[in-house]
Amino acid sequence: MIDILVSTLFQSLRNEKNYLRINSGMGPRDASLLDIATTKNMQTLIQIGDSLLNKPVSRVNFETN
Repeated sequence: MIDILVSTLFQSLRNEKNYLRINSGMGPRDASLLDIATTKNMQTLIQIGDSLLNKPVSRVNFETN
């Protein structure tokens, strides 16, 4: 739901090129929590980020899906 709202906001401001939502869909749930600053969690986040750099970028058109 938030994807559609934020995308619509950026489109209405004619700034859609400035909006990029990164959705990894991977990693443990703990990795997405903002209050776990352990070394293990930081390493997990680094691994997720590194794997995202090797994936192609894809876009979603919310009007046509």
